[in-house]
Amino acid sequence: MQTVKGIKRDKTLKAKDIDAKIREALTRIRDKILALKVIYIDLDNEDDAYLIFETLNTRGKDLTPSDLVKSHLTKLLKPTNKNVDHTKDAWNGMVELIEGSAADLTVTSYLHHYWLSRHEYVTVKKLYKA
Repeated sequence: MQTVKGIKRDKTLKAKDIDAKIREALTRIRDKILALKVIYIDLDNEDDAYLIFETLNTRGKDLTPSDLVKSHLTKLLKPTNKNVDHTKDAWNGMVELIEGSAADLTVTSYLHHYWLSRHEYVTVKKLYKA
């Protein structure tokens, strides 16, 4: 989806079509926002939040093994300082390193190949359980 700035810079559009394209883009954004559903769940402890994260799926897609590993690590490695989350920072650094490399890699494919280099064969779908 083009942004308003992108539409304004698009040299292929005629001046009279720019306003209509901007209106279409903003209408799509508005419709997506209006279609959002927010669910508020009040929990007694943080561990319940991780359990819910691991079991609920509102995106219509399975959580990736990397999503599940991140959730598990952040559950086990609690921040010692409210202002600094070293686990989250380290995870984000790893994601940047892996996905920013010249190789066509995702964190999930990296984790899968790392597992396969050290353990028995499993499919990506069964990686987290293994």
